[in-house]
Order: sequence, then C-alpha cells, then structure tokens
Amino acid sequence: MDDGAVLPFVDKNSAGHALTFFSAFVLAWARLGFDISPFAAAFAASVPGKRSVAAILGSCCAYLLDLDGTYTARLACVTVCTGLINYCLSFSDFRINKRIVAPVNCGLCSLLSGITVLVVQGFSADGLITYFCESVVGAGCAGFLSRLDFPKGFFKGNEPLDVKQLSGVTVFLGMMVMSADQLVICGVSAAHIAAMTFILTASRLIGLAGGCISAGVMGFAACLLPDASLTGILYTFAGIVCGITARFGKAFQCVAFLCSSIVVLFVNAGEFRMLPAL
Repeated sequence: MDDGAVLPFVDKNSAGHALTFFSAFVLAWARLGFDISPFAAAFAASVPGKRSVAAILGSCCAYLLDLDGTYTARLACVTVCTGLINYCLSFSDFRINKRIVAPVNCGLCSLLSGITVLVVQGFSADGLITYFCESVVGAGCAGFLSRLDFPKGFFKGNEPLDVKQLSGVTVFLGMMVMSADQLVICGVSAAHIAAMTFILTASRLIGLAGGCISAGVMGFAACLLPDASLTGILYTFAGIVCGITARFGKAFQCVAFLCSSIVVLFVNAGEFRMLPAL
C-alpha cells in the first residue's frame, strides 16, 4: 500500500482509478470567495502517484464543463502540473516524504501560476493576495490529504481512526461538502446530510476528539460557502455536544445533536430561511 493513500481501501485496479476520477471531478466544482479553488490541485498532489493521472483527467473534465476563460484555464494548468509532478516523483529512485512534498508541490504551482497571470494581465495587490491565499489553502489541504491512511479497522468498526488520520479524513470530506453544495434534491442538500452523518459517526467511534475535529472542520467548511454561516455554527456546536454525549449511547447522542441544532436555530431565529437547505 502506498504511504498516505487517499483511497487505499480499494485495490490498485480500475475501481480505484474510477473513484479517484470521480473525487477529482467533484472537487473541481468547488468555488470559494475571490476565485479561490485549490482543492482539485491539492488532491492531484496527494493521491498515490499512479492515480494522479486519473485525478488530472477528472478535474479537467469538470473544468471543460465550466469554461470561464483565464480563470478555468489556470486552474486546469495548476492541477495538471501538480499531478504530473506527483506522478513523476512516484517513479523516482529516492524515497520522498510525501507529507512535505505534496503541500510544497501544490503551493508553489498555484502561486507561480498566479504570478504568471499577473505578469500577463497586469500586476495588482489584490490579485497577489488572492493567489497567495489560494496557494496557502491548497498547500494546507494537500498536507492533510497526504496523511490519510484509512486503517481497515475503521470500516470493520473495531479499530477507529486516530486523531491525525481523522483530521485528514475530515478535511477531505469538508472539501467534498463544499464542492457538492449545489446538489439539492427536493430542497434537501445531500452534502449537508453527509456532513452531519460523518459528525455523528466520528463522535460515536472516537468520542470527544472525533466530535470536536469533525465539527470544527465541517463548520469552517460550511462558513466558507455563500449564505451558510448558520450551518457552520450548527455543525460546530452540535458536533461538540455529540462528542461529549457519545459515551451515553447512540440514541442519546442523536437526541443531543437534534436538541443542540434546535437551540442554534432558535437563537438565530432570523435565519430560519436556511432550514430547508440543511
């Protein structure tokens, strides 16, 4: 198994590449403020080297469906560069520390591509700050993703993830939530349902640490979305409560999550219009 594999619970076959392709396709749709979208590049820099090609293809297919001139072209170039560097390094003779190389790869490619755009279109302080922030966010996400290991026991239910691995899992799912936020079926957001399910699961399996980490990352991810500040507050508060009450059983934990969510909604009564989006 490759060190830091994002999807190691699938063998190195067509199914694994298909999952990598799909994940990259979804991550490429994420759009944060000020045209920041570093998630696909971070993913391409973090997956096992041989799967970086699938990550490149998935993200580029998503970009082709959402053409937006220089903006989309630059994102595609960053993702291709990070993925190819990851792919080439996987065949190198010397052993590399992926937990260091992945964030450096993503951060530098993002920053250098942004500087190139500024040189061509004209320098501006706002543009430089935007590209610098994108490189920092991308490097941070790549650093977390490169730590993922997914022990088999997590899926069997008898050997839960440790705190470091849980952080990587939560960041990855937070990125997926931000990317799939627009997927709403009958007024219900599938991404938010998945986020709440993960908070409950992490709290149940790992306790207070799982609840705090999953709630903090999911809450922060929700706050980055337009008009979703209430959802972020709800995730953070309800997740901490779930972690505290996890030792009392599943039923008590679910009731605690529901009650804490209701408290947040009542305190922010003016934001009840957001309730259908949960």
